[in-house]
Amino acid sequence: MREGDILFENEEKVIAVNVLETEAIVMSPGSLLEMGTVCYEIGNKHIPLFIQDDQVLLPFEMPMFRWLEASGFKPEKQTVKLLNLLKSNVEPHGHGSLGSSIFTKILKMAAPKDE
Repeated sequence: MREGDILFENEEKVIAVNVLETEAIVMSPGSLLEMGTVCYEIGNKHIPLFIQDDQVLLPFEMPMFRWLEASGFKPEKQTVKLLNLLKSNVEPHGHGSLGSSIFTKILKMAAPKDE
């Protein structure tokens, strides 16, 4: 279910999904290198990652917040709706087929097309 999905509707009422705001770590990477690095580091810890409005967000955890600060990133604690979960089919710890990894899919999309 996603924000705004209608679960029920009749002449008198509409029941729709409303994702509640929650405390989150929010970062605005300054470059593609920083974006890639922070996403890689968060992914290595198997924490849900959200990409919204050119920002990287994750549910707030103080140890992660402190780790990001100590690693030179500039995390902020904000109350936001976490709406756009970054999905991947990479299995935990890299086990499984490389042909189905998100990394492999990105490489295929970036490769020049044969004409």
